[in-house]
Amino acid sequence: MYLEINNIAQGINIGIFVLVLSTPGFYDFQPEYYSTPLFALASLLISVIFWARYYFDTELLDRSFTVLSAVWFFGYLIAQGISISMVAQPASWLIGTAAFLFFGAGFYALNLWEIHRKRKEKILSLSSKFIIWQWRRMIELLILCALCVVGRFILVDQPSSAFLVSIFAFAVSIWQLVVTHDYRKYQFIETGV
Repeated sequence: MYLEINNIAQGINIGIFVLVLSTPGFYDFQPEYYSTPLFALASLLISVIFWARYYFDTELLDRSFTVLSAVWFFGYLIAQGISISMVAQPASWLIGTAAFLFFGAGFYALNLWEIHRKRKEKILSLSSKFIIWQWRRMIELLILCALCVVGRFILVDQPSSAFLVSIFAFAVSIWQLVVTHDYRKYQFIETGV
């Protein structure tokens, strides 16, 4: 169920993304002109990263339905849609992305809770390397969430820094895409990632 809803939501979010990119005047924002394409690429990569990780984690954990996880899931999807819809406004995009990353970090917390519960009940056995990996991703996302908020304050104070902030956001999204390869690298899941 989660994966079907996630696929539908990702399709809607990609539709929002295309709509924003095709809006007349998308590139008319100054001095953000050169930064918006990089923020847009970062946003697309972030969507791909979270879709892949959510899919793999759901498969590995045989995710259980709980009210908290369902509410968190829909909050995550809404935050992602808001983030994507603000890609033409870098300062707003950073706040929307901070919220989205916060929900992403919350998913790792929910994953760790589910792993702990299922290991205690002897339902699930995952390597300690995977558990450490989940902890690291959660901490990274919390740090990136804070950096988005800092980036927003920098942009508000110094709008001319938008291009540098967009380069940083794009570089971080590339780094996180490379980290997603760990599912295969560490053989958490057999896939062609």
